[in-house]
Amino acid sequence: MIAVERETTAEIIRYLKEIDTRKLYQELGFSSLFAFCHAGLGYSEGSAYRRIQAARCIDETPEVLEKFESGALTLCAVGELSRVSAEKRVTLIPLSVGKSKQEVQRLVAAELPASLPLKEKVTAVNVATSSAEAELKSEVRYSVTLELTEEEMKVLSEVQALTGTGKESETVVRALKFYRKLRSPEERAKRRAARQKRKEVTATVAVKTAADSKAPMATTTRHVPVSLRDAVTIRDQHQCTFVGVNGHRCGETVGLQIDHIKPYSFGGEHSEENLRLLCARHNRFMFGRTVQ
Repeated sequence: MIAVERETTAEIIRYLKEIDTRKLYQELGFSSLFAFCHAGLGYSEGSAYRRIQAARCIDETPEVLEKFESGALTLCAVGELSRVSAEKRVTLIPLSVGKSKQEVQRLVAAELPASLPLKEKVTAVNVATSSAEAELKSEVRYSVTLELTEEEMKVLSEVQALTGTGKESETVVRALKFYRKLRSPEERAKRRAARQKRKEVTATVAVKTAADSKAPMATTTRHVPVSLRDAVTIRDQHQCTFVGVNGHRCGETVGLQIDHIKPYSFGGEHSEENLRLLCARHNRFMFGRTVQ
């Protein structure tokens, strides 16, 4: 039974490798291979991650799958080996045969760059920008640990989706910068100056238009008004609207983009009926279909 299970898993890994190489998950309505494995195939996050690691590992090192099929390597061991380069992996494969996950972890750890030690809740770390400038310039970086309630974590996730950032730290930094720009007296002074300048330009244009009734009209631009973008986002429930050939809606919430159903370059209008939300990958996927 175990041999049959290994054989089946190996076949699935080959299948995932082909899907990943050809990006077939996009046509099925998924924004990534992980989403396909987790939401589409029903694997747990850990199981999906291990199989994806193995699928990408065998692309560079086919002998890894052979060792797995024979029982010489476990799936967890393959996942650990995927963390090092293909060159180092070839050296570690014979040393990993018959070893437990923990034993393979130790072998792999010896080939990885030394990680930074654990820090206190707020810690400054000096990181040299280059070996040549190590004595002249360094960057101070901080590690901050946040404790959030379930409601606060929900807010963070919503803001992360709105900003399209992949990491919580990036989301927090962007939110802080936005708040500073919104409330800082210096930034408010800049906005007041910009508004005054626009008023002066508008007044100048009005005088010129009155003097010359044949002045050309403003050209149409690609810019979609914010109010229209918001209407489309609310209508599409803050999710990618792409539906795969199997009827699955992508539903990605991060990195969303406004897309013209009838392309703007082909005369598509800025209207709610002609606009939709797509994730970045499905936007590129649909663009590729259009230009073919």
